[in-house]
Amino acid sequence: MNRLEPATEHAGHWQHAITHIDRAAATTGHQVAVITLDGMPVHVHTMLQEHGVQVATRPEGIKARLLLALGKGAQRSAAGTRRLLPHRRLPHQIALVARCLGEAASLHTARHLLGRAPETAVILTASEALRDLARALSRTPHLCVVHEVDTTEDRILRALGRLASPRRALALCPTRSVEDEVRERFPALRAGRRGLA
Repeated sequence: MNRLEPATEHAGHWQHAITHIDRAAATTGHQVAVITLDGMPVHVHTMLQEHGVQVATRPEGIKARLLLALGKGAQRSAAGTRRLLPHRRLPHQIALVARCLGEAASLHTARHLLGRAPETAVILTASEALRDLARALSRTPHLCVVHEVDTTEDRILRALGRLASPRRALALCPTRSVEDEVRERFPALRAGRRGLA
């Protein structure tokens, strides 16, 4: 069973990509599941269910609920810090931690629903930072699709990321320029190019 986890935002092209992925998975006998812990528009939920996609919009399991709560707390902290320090890097660094925790909660939810690690887990609009930490927190290997590079990890975040044993996560990038930027700013992250839209 393939597990896919797209962005938690309602914008973007992931809804369209999921239907294509679902059709391709169905030809090989695989099931697609979507984990969107911030919910999704009703029409998208309906469309995905019509295509036979399993949809989860809430964290499953104590660890996923804790990770999501910590991530939401970090998001609020980042927003508050952004107002106080609009031209500093600290808000961006806190936002990277929040995103990592949210992605780990989504991956852990997929793991909890299955009772094991998914065969294939893909985060369709992933953060470029703290990939190994998201894998370690969720205990779920995954591919991530990085559409743009927002910021880089400062020294403290790089140290935090090193707490997780390196597994050399793989980032798929839609364009050569994003791939080059990921390779330049995140040399420990393997990057390749693949369009999903």
